[in-house]
Amino acid sequence: MTKGRSPLKNPPLRNPGEGLQEQLNETINDKAVPYIILLIFMPVWLIYEWVRHLGIYSIPIYSVTLVAVVFFAISIRMLFVYRRVARNLNRGIKAEKSVGQYLEQFRVLGYQIFHDIPGDNGDKKFNIDHAIIGPKGIFTIETKYHQKPAKGQTKILYDGQQISINGSVPDRNPIVQAIAQAAYLRDLLTQSTGKTFSIRPTVICPGWFVENNVRSARVWVLNEKALGAFIDNQNETLSESDIHLASFSLSRYIQSTLK
Repeated sequence: MTKGRSPLKNPPLRNPGEGLQEQLNETINDKAVPYIILLIFMPVWLIYEWVRHLGIYSIPIYSVTLVAVVFFAISIRMLFVYRRVARNLNRGIKAEKSVGQYLEQFRVLGYQIFHDIPGDNGDKKFNIDHAIIGPKGIFTIETKYHQKPAKGQTKILYDGQQISINGSVPDRNPIVQAIAQAAYLRDLLTQSTGKTFSIRPTVICPGWFVENNVRSARVWVLNEKALGAFIDNQNETLSESDIHLASFSLSRYIQSTLK
């Protein structure tokens, strides 16, 4: 068979949740599968050695049994760990897809939508879940999925510095994360375009009621349905040429990371 080459000049841009999907695949295929193999292999090996023990004595059967039991227990424990990781990743994927689909409505208003933008700060790789570029500015969006309790209060409070979810503060502050992502995108666009764009970091908690105690906070914390109203209240800051310039530069950057 003769070798060919792809007719596509540039790889397609990324979809919502694609980075989390890659992590999920890695969790299942690279991390969980070896323990599944151990769970299958250990009982077979143990039975085989017991059969040999009942015939011709070779390896101390109790040592074999101990090794098999230890590896079996480790495999069970690790599978429960990766099951929890996979469940959380799957929930995150659904949340990012839900928010990504909601953002598509902004295209008719002249906005360009980008999903799952790869980032690299040297010692750690990360992803910006979404970015939208349009007449009223550039917005980075960090999607945060939080499981709701079966019943009772379901409210997120935001004081301008930190969020609390039903009275509990998350281990990692999403406000700090959102600010860092906006700064990364700003620096990236400055390097590629020579212009400095103002970028609004945003945290979206899909499906939650979010009470904002500080309206003028640097970071927006919203549910997805409130985003349109917040953007509508902004002044137009980007010309059509700036929208095209920033969108083109970001597209080229994303495509360069996929080659």
